Amino acid sequence: TEEPVAKKLRSDADVNGEAKPEVTTAEAEPEVPAEARPDVTAEVRLEVTAEVRLEVTAEVRPEVPVEGRPEVPAEAKPEVTAEARPEVPAEPGVKPQSKQEEDFLSSKPEVKADVKPDATAVTVAKNADADADVDNEDADEESDEDPLAHRPFAEADVGIETYLGSHPGFAGALKTNWEDFHVHEVDSAGCLARLTNQEIPKEVKNAEDVLTSEQKQQLLKLSLDNCAKLLNDEVVIECGEDKEWRTKLHKCIKAQFPALCSNTAERNGVKVILVKQKRGSEQERREWPKDRGAYCHFVMHLHGKGTLNAIDNIARGMRMKPSHFAYCGTKDKRAVTSQWVSVHKVEAARIKSVANRISGVSVGNFCYKQNPLRLGDHLGNEFSLIIRDVQASSEDIASSVASLKSAGFVNYFGLQRFGQSGNGGTFEVGRALLRCQWSLAIDRILEPCGADNPTARRWKLAYKKDGDAASCAAKMRTGLERSLLLGIARNGGQANLSALQALPRNMLQLFGHSYQSLLWNRLATARLKLYGPKPALGDLVQLPDGSIREIGGDQPGCPADPDSCELASVVLPLPGFDVRLPGNAIADALRDMLAEDGLTLADLRHRVKDLSLPGSYRPLIVRPQGVSYSLLRYTDPRLPLLLSDRDLLNKPDQQQHQLIASSSEETGDLKSAILLRMRLPKSAYATMAVRELSRGQISVLSCR
Repeated sequence: TEEPVAKKLRSDADVNGEAKPEVTTAEAEPEVPAEARPDVTAEVRLEVTAEVRLEVTAEVRPEVPVEGRPEVPAEAKPEVTAEARPEVPAEPGVKPQSKQEEDFLSSKPEVKADVKPDATAVTVAKNADADADVDNEDADEESDEDPLAHRPFAEADVGIETYLGSHPGFAGALKTNWEDFHVHEVDSAGCLARLTNQEIPKEVKNAEDVLTSEQKQQLLKLSLDNCAKLLNDEVVIECGEDKEWRTKLHKCIKAQFPALCSNTAERNGVKVILVKQKRGSEQERREWPKDRGAYCHFVMHLHGKGTLNAIDNIARGMRMKPSHFAYCGTKDKRAVTSQWVSVHKVEAARIKSVANRISGVSVGNFCYKQNPLRLGDHLGNEFSLIIRDVQASSEDIASSVASLKSAGFVNYFGLQRFGQSGNGGTFEVGRALLRCQWSLAIDRILEPCGADNPTARRWKLAYKKDGDAASCAAKMRTGLERSLLLGIARNGGQANLSALQALPRNMLQLFGHSYQSLLWNRLATARLKLYGPKPALGDLVQLPDGSIREIGGDQPGCPADPDSCELASVVLPLPGFDVRLPGNAIADALRDMLAEDGLTLADLRHRVKDLSLPGSYRPLIVRPQGVSYSLLRYTDPRLPLLLSDRDLLNKPDQQQHQLIASSSEETGDLKSAILLRMRLPKSAYATMAVRELSRGQISVLSCR
């Protein structure tokens, strides 16, 4: 029996009068067994290939009106197979869509996740920073196989199926340790964010220095002493009757000791200047230097810590809101990352003193600028990845890297985009939110799962058992679940929209974006299976000026035929109410996918504004820039093969081959590894590039 998509391929070929190339689909690859690792410290660096540097292009997503879309014949529709989905309950006021929903509303059985409990490896946003430990306190009440065990999604569950190249690929392991995954942000000028110094910028002092050494010592002691009793202490400086001299003294104190305030007074008939510590409110109100930019920019270097968690910790230490900090994008927790951050009118010294007390956080390269950072301001990221346990010949590795450089990879959203919520993905929460199924969305978020840390899991189970939201929230210190439980408690125990709105706005939006990403992945697979790895009539392409046009369309500037375009210029819509759809069978494929979930394109303009999805455009494929690789040997899998910015800062003269040295000449003890470097545009996933490189044979592990 022929596969439905294969039938459509032939059908479409008949319609257009030409054969369509096939795209190789992902096959189930056998698991690479873990090998015994000798406990010997030894690594030797071998040959290094030349690095090829190419230009990084920024992704532009203009808005295009939905009009001028040609009709597509029904027979050209690709058949997209839907996964079996159990019916889900509607909220009060929402009409049940089936007999099963009516039964559900009357009997209220336990809701089960749409996706098998093989669930996902990574949690989303703030959940991504929780420990992946499984709570074993209730082990005696559980079966031998824990139904909440923390196992990853299969790629096919989130639409990841096809490859572009025909190279052999090779086996290996990525993220054996999180020190094997380094990310440096590439700013709008093409420069890397690197932590190279931790010095505080020197202030330009316009005021004349008229203080004596003794007076400076007294003022310095006063400004640095934080004891509350010293708020009443003061330094007295005799200044006489010369007003000009007094003015110089005031300006000098203000410039050199911003934490102090000075006033002219009279003591025993003599004019003096009294200098005291400013109170907290006075320090906040103090004048920001006019010659200094309003925003402090700095490099934030993280070891095994996610962006959101690090910003939250810094903000809490400074008694500020996390929203006061701006950054171009979030980085993964299970990595070593460097990125730029900006904050409005905060001293570099204050940021440094707080951040230095936070585990896994280092800050530096401070400067002051007039404008803040904004999401998406960067060009992309440079990745330095260690792939261990490589099992391949040097020829297979070389041909695989060459294919990645030339053909690129399908620009799928990686598995980490579909974080875990309950026993399913966060896209299930997003789908429930779009359908206004508030209680179902809350059930999905509060469903215990293997990715929970022990505390979160314990109180999720308690809430599921007795429904006491206030009591369970009181036992949890922080986190998404605590915020939601507090929202339920404040709404009289009702799991409704008001309870959900206790969550941060960006978190609610992330659930919708997860569902949107699932649709895009499935759409990309359908597009490549139907038309192959080349432009097709009706595809949308992004022109050099950033505008979106349809191949063969009737708008000005539309390419006349597919042969005049490159596959790298083809874009697919991230589904939304304000995007243009392709003028071929892919538009109908998207409508069918939404219909399977009980939704239409119009539903993406949600009555709750924060849940609306306007949509945008995403390139179908990505070609990495600056791709290079090195062959390495090692013996101890626990030792790092890459130096971080912090390592280089603390040991500037220490070279990698000195820090990582071999202590064994027994080649039988050595294992092979690859150091892969590449630059990707923003929102592209390095794990998807590695998937293409290896043809799915490299396993992405949960980092130790």
